[in-house]
Amino acid sequence: MPREIGADGDPSVAGLLEALAADDHPGLRFGDQVWSWRQVVSAGAVRASLLRSMSGAGPPHVGVLLGNVPEYLFWLGAAALAGAVVVGINPTRRGDELAGDILRTDCRLIVTDTEGAQLLDGLCFGVPADRVLRIDGAAYLHLLEQHQGADPHAIVADADPVAADLFLLLFTSGTTGTPKAVRCTQGRLASIGMRSAAAYGFERDDVAYCTMPLFHGNALMALWAPSLVVGATVALARRFSASGFLGDVHRHDQRPAAAGLHVPRGGGQTRLTAGQQGHRRAALGERSRHRPADTAAGPGHHHHWCTHLRSRRTVAISSPRWPRSGSSQGTARSSHLRNTVFGKRGRRAG
Repeated sequence: MPREIGADGDPSVAGLLEALAADDHPGLRFGDQVWSWRQVVSAGAVRASLLRSMSGAGPPHVGVLLGNVPEYLFWLGAAALAGAVVVGINPTRRGDELAGDILRTDCRLIVTDTEGAQLLDGLCFGVPADRVLRIDGAAYLHLLEQHQGADPHAIVADADPVAADLFLLLFTSGTTGTPKAVRCTQGRLASIGMRSAAAYGFERDDVAYCTMPLFHGNALMALWAPSLVVGATVALARRFSASGFLGDVHRHDQRPAAAGLHVPRGGGQTRLTAGQQGHRRAALGERSRHRPADTAAGPGHHHHWCTHLRSRRTVAISSPRWPRSGSSQGTARSSHLRNTVFGKRGRRAG
């Protein structure tokens, strides 16, 4: 029986996935491809079965060195079902620093692609070559074929993951020194997802548009986890692009929730959840310290955004008030929102 609540009485990511195992509602969109939640959970079960066949004693640490692609989410599901740990490897790291991140987190398996494998070439990172899986290789597809039909409920019954199990090791940015791997258990992420879903008004019919990198906590805690809680659809973008943002919004049923940007049905306002402030400012042509859109879209992207705003007349964007230091809210930000309304020319209206 699906268990949203783990055997220890607390919510777990494995339980949230089990509850969606027979759900044919769209669970993931990537480009023109669509997977139902049933298919998403099944894909995770296939990889969980593969993982258990390759690992020795103890829960393995799986280093995921990928961009924003469906395989990343499938391996998150695999680790949750199998009681394993995902190490979110930062692909902007290079050389000995990258190797050190992998060594310090005791990775036994690396999931990557050709681009990631090139970053690892020549490095000593402690993982045998036959434990480096390239998702764009024929050998990987052959391995998956051997585990097709794996039952997620049977895997959970055998692995018995609980809320207290370590689930994620996510690296800090490194602005104050060497990046450190921060621990997150299954129960913590599930609880954060529940609070975020309530705070930002996630609903089953929403589309959660993810532009933040999946190795970053905000993408998982402010978008993926609350989507699991309500069974909303995750629309995955390879990266943020100001010039392509509204095109993606229209393509995904005009229902965005970008890691997070969220428009409730019948809305009238667009809610901006934690981690997307810089993207919103850059896309609207406001001054932004980081200005990620400048590098993603190049010159002229402000005009493209404002053209869409003129055609839509008015959009209201809300920003969360961040909790005070030491707040029990933690990563799930406060639900008190401050509205900022932009007029038809994209200028602040009040």
